Amino acid sequence: MSGWDAVFGTKEERAERDRRLMAKPWVRKALVEDIWENARLEGRLLPRRRAKKTIPIPDNVKPDTMLRLAVAAQVAFPDGSMSVGALRREGIAGRLRVYRIAGKDYTTLHAIELMREASASCHVQQSPPVSSSGQPVATEPQSSSSSTEARKLALAAARATLMGPSEPSEPISKRSTTPPAQSATVIQIKSR
Repeated sequence: MSGWDAVFGTKEERAERDRRLMAKPWVRKALVEDIWENARLEGRLLPRRRAKKTIPIPDNVKPDTMLRLAVAAQVAFPDGSMSVGALRREGIAGRLRVYRIAGKDYTTLHAIELMREASASCHVQQSPPVSSSGQPVATEPQSSSSSTEARKLALAAARATLMGPSEPSEPISKRSTTPPAQSATVIQIKSR
């Protein structure tokens, strides 16, 4: 018997002792926590990634079919660029019609199309393309008189807003026609 076996027991005895220890739940939990902590400290632990749930899309989807926001996002934006939270924020902002039924949010593909059309007026302006030949791309210069005119109009509108109404507005309700209530005499009652 070697010195190791004399101190710690034989291989079979050590295996039996470990098996009895691992039967206790608190030992297992501490061991698992210790393994995870060591892996995190050594940089072997990668962040967990959520698996995207695949949502079944009904075959009979029409523009006026009520869809949960997750399904509507998946159907209207198949590239995954629009999330449920983004559709919910659009509904809160009033740009998307969202129906709340039994605590669940629904919308239609027609409502999403209306949202797209409404946002088409404020589309992102693309920068002019850059030529690969090194020659600058000719762009049409903007007329300085039209930009000055637009600035003047914006400034006039801002000043009109700041000035406010020039005379006081009429009261919303008319004065009361009932006479004021007569004051009553208060009699103090002494407590015992």
